[in-house]
Amino acid sequence: MKDKVKIVAPIIGRNWAELKQQLLLVQSNKPDLIEWRIDTLESLPNENQLVKFIQLIKGHTSLPLLATFRTATEGGNLEISDKLYIELLLALCQNPVISFLDIEVRINKNEILPIIKRAQHNKIKVITSYHNFGCTPTNDELYHKISRMLEVKPDIAKLAVMPHNASDVLRLMTFSCDISQKIAPKLVTMAMGNLGKVTRVTPELTHSFLTFAALDEQSASAPGQLQIDQARNIIEELN
Repeated sequence: MKDKVKIVAPIIGRNWAELKQQLLLVQSNKPDLIEWRIDTLESLPNENQLVKFIQLIKGHTSLPLLATFRTATEGGNLEISDKLYIELLLALCQNPVISFLDIEVRINKNEILPIIKRAQHNKIKVITSYHNFGCTPTNDELYHKISRMLEVKPDIAKLAVMPHNASDVLRLMTFSCDISQKIAPKLVTMAMGNLGKVTRVTPELTHSFLTFAALDEQSASAPGQLQIDQARNIIEELN
């Protein structure tokens, strides 16, 4: 793999004070990127509040910022209609301070395309994502998700699934390794939960461009995330 794997630290503060507290941990943990999980806020922010939160984040760190609102449909914390979700994405992709924008691939292609076009026009890289907290779909289903991502030409394609056994983990890793040779976007895949921890520290094997790791024990944004120091040490040791 030519590019060094980058470690992404989610920040999941419920309010202004908690975000500031977590941003202090960013400075000491030194991730490569930060992901602001907007859906972990106590309530959905309006456009002015979005700008103020982003200013707070960028006032504490110069690291690239991935903006993510994970909908409840894919494991997020706030209920939101698809209409409001799309409006939120459109507002985010107009802010040039953001480096990456996560867009769930389940949204209709005709609604995704204008968002991607606007984001990429503003030099924001697009991550199309699919999350399944219930199982690891069949390879055919995973390939279908990847194919939908390719149709909208993202910069990065992300798959996160829940394994039920070791076979699910190995199958995802093999699928990721094989499919990464055939697609243009950079790939990010992971199996969640304790079984899937191995996928978070072996991105070289699966050709994943990013891996997600928590700032501390309370800051994991998905089951199975290791803390940054743990993940970094294991990745460096394996490589």
